[in-house]
Amino acid sequence: MLISLSEAEIGKSYRVVQLHGGLNFQRRIAAMGIFIGGEIKIIRKAPFKGPLLVDINSSVVAVGRNIAFKIHVEEI
Repeated sequence: MLISLSEAEIGKSYRVVQLHGGLNFQRRIAAMGIFIGGEIKIIRKAPFKGPLLVDINSSVVAVGRNIAFKIHVEEI
């Protein structure tokens, strides 16, 4: 079942399945190390719709909620 990254649960691992956005979005996501087929784990969700801290290939990256909404994942 596909969900957006913003709906993902803390502590679970997910696989990136779809990215919804234009060329600038694709470049920004690639610079963070997020790509289709990649694994991602939610470490923390900031309150009040703040950014998510995610583990991508042993690197911790902050992803804004608007960006996380455009990344669709499935649980591994």
